[in-house]
Amino acid sequence: MPFLHTATEKIYYEVHSPVFTDKTEIIVMVHSVITDHTLFDSITAELTQHYSVIQYDLRETGNSASATGEISFEAHIEDLFHLLHTLHIKKCYLVGVGFGGQIAVKFAARYEFLIEGLILLSLPFYSDSTLQKIKRCYNEESKKQIPVDKIFELGKLESLEPTNI
Repeated sequence: MPFLHTATEKIYYEVHSPVFTDKTEIIVMVHSVITDHTLFDSITAELTQHYSVIQYDLRETGNSASATGEISFEAHIEDLFHLLHTLHIKKCYLVGVGFGGQIAVKFAARYEFLIEGLILLSLPFYSDSTLQKIKRCYNEESKKQIPVDKIFELGKLESLEPTNI
């Protein structure tokens, strides 16, 4: 299994491509919270007919592990940057779904020079009252076994100001 190792993190990734060369356009897939890289398995075969596709597991999901247990946008953004840097990727299309879409937006804002295009699927946006209703439902159903507070803390858009999008 291919892993990207840092001082504290072990990030699992897969590169899918018929021929991985510097001239092949690259798509990097960022999954949602409570899923892993396999979320994209059903479309990867189709995409690899024309693109190299990189799927990876965010910290603490799938095959990835974190010695620090830190889960934050900052940590996810730096993991993605480190992955692209390690694989010598100079430009890519970034696809993010749900929470992964928020990581993709924040990553693209910081590292615009690495982004050829940005594709966002099902970006979460909830009002505070909706978040509270969902939180109550999760807490009642899961008996607090799911880290609901952390999921919602990370899963809400911070601002819809045009300068932040």
